[in-house]
Amino acid sequence: MHPCPYCGASTRTRTSRDANDTGTIREKYYQCNNIECSATFVTHEFVVRTVCRPQPTEERGVVPADAFKSCHRGRDQLSLPLGDCASQSKTVHYARVPFG
Repeated sequence: MHPCPYCGASTRTRTSRDANDTGTIREKYYQCNNIECSATFVTHEFVVRTVCRPQPTEERGVVPADAFKSCHRGRDQLSLPLGDCASQSKTVHYARVPFG
């Protein structure tokens, strides 16, 4: 999350997309949470350097990509079927709060 460059308030990511053909740069659109400012701005996110690269060993091996659920692969997020991860969802209980 980037703070608003105009008023310093918190912001939310509205959408993002690949900014290049290799998928190494993301273009993110942010909107300011301050209703009086309401600025919308774009940032680019990319990997600067790798701190630690995973080293596969014979004991661990490499986990094949098809072993992950499609919702954990991260490429087709806009067309993600909701039922794919439904078994892991938790029940949410809402309480009515009286106003006044």
